[in-house]
Amino acid sequence: MKLPKSTEAKRDMARQLAGTIRGHYILGQALAVAVATMKKVPEPFRENSNIADMELIAEMFEPFYSLAKPGFLAEAMQELEDKLREEEKAEEEKADAEAPQS
Repeated sequence: MKLPKSTEAKRDMARQLAGTIRGHYILGQALAVAVATMKKVPEPFRENSNIADMELIAEMFEPFYSLAKPGFLAEAMQELEDKLREEEKAEEEKADAEAPQS
C-alpha cells in the first residue's frame, strides 16, 4: 500500500531531522525526560526493563542525553544552540553563494 505523499514527505523530513545534530539533541532530550518521568512511577508499576532499554538507546545520543538530564548546565545547552545556529547560517550562506545570480 502506497502512503499519501504528505505522509511520505513527513516521514522523510523526520528521518532527515533524526540524522542531524539537532535531531540527536531532541531525541536525547526526549529520552532523558521519559526516563526521569518513568523512574518516578512507584513499584510495582514502574517499567524497569523499558527504562533500561531507553537508557541503552540513549547512549547513541551522547552527549545530548547527558546534557538533557535534569540539572544539566544551561551554559552547555546554550553552546549547542549557538553551534546549531552557526551551522544553519553557514549552510544558508553556502546556498546563497551557490544560487545563480540574476
